[in-house]
Amino acid sequence: MSMIKKIDKTLGKIMDMIPVTLLVFLLILLVSNIFFRFVPIYSIKWYNEIVELAFDWLIFIGAAALWRRKQHTLVDYLPIKLEGKISGKVLGFIVEVLSLAFVLVFLFYSIQLVQKATAVSPILQIPRKYFYVAMPISGFIMLLYSIRNFVDIFNSKIETTVKE
Repeated sequence: MSMIKKIDKTLGKIMDMIPVTLLVFLLILLVSNIFFRFVPIYSIKWYNEIVELAFDWLIFIGAAALWRRKQHTLVDYLPIKLEGKISGKVLGFIVEVLSLAFVLVFLFYSIQLVQKATAVSPILQIPRKYFYVAMPISGFIMLLYSIRNFVDIFNSKIETTVKE
């Protein structure tokens, strides 16, 4: 197995593990918060800040994991019908160009957001940069996988059918 495939496999496992771990953490935190509202032993004042932080990371790393597997919501009628044909390759190329444009804009503005963020959370005093840094990280990962998708399009075979 090549080094790139090993890195991809490891990155894929990490990106799959992070959202699941955060989802379980959020579930435990939610149940704890509900319990402490009915049994007022302890007040979780920092609850909203931690939920926001965990949810940010869950969403953006989860989006990058879906991007890696090409599992975002899509209408696949045309790609299935055109699979293996030159027109399918052209359609795939157009889709990837648009996807790459989206990722580049997302990455650019998310980096700007992280650079300009100076606020801190009110209770735990966590810099807002930690909330926002999931965006450029996931954007960079999506950029790498968009490049991989371009390479896959150019390496895909075109069916040559002979009419009898």
